Amino acid sequence: MDGMHVEPRSATSDSDKVVTSSLLITQPRKNTIIELCMARWVTYRADISSRANLAITAVRIVNPDGTTDLDEFDVDSGPNVIVRENVTSVVVTAQVSNAYVRGLVNLFFWPVVVPAEERA
Repeated sequence: MDGMHVEPRSATSDSDKVVTSSLLITQPRKNTIIELCMARWVTYRADISSRANLAITAVRIVNPDGTTDLDEFDVDSGPNVIVRENVTSVVVTAQVSNAYVRGLVNLFFWPVVVPAEERA
């Protein structure tokens, strides 16, 4: 492993209103495993439903020819783990209602990574 980056974050909403927040992480081009973990979830009011969703919503990579690609995902169905070569930025989004949520964004850097779609 060539290193890692850990980014603890929290989001809160004390009502049934959905609060959305995003985090942009930029970095020099690196082979990266991106992982999200929910560390804590506290519901404020028992009489209304609560929601907490953490998702990777965008990943920018540099192609071998120097061009860039941006993979975008919907927050409701976005992945919690992505493996990509030559990552230069990641956007993580949280949506929360009637809850306090604490999450971790982990970026692991490796000399070589093989995305799942290439391992088949």
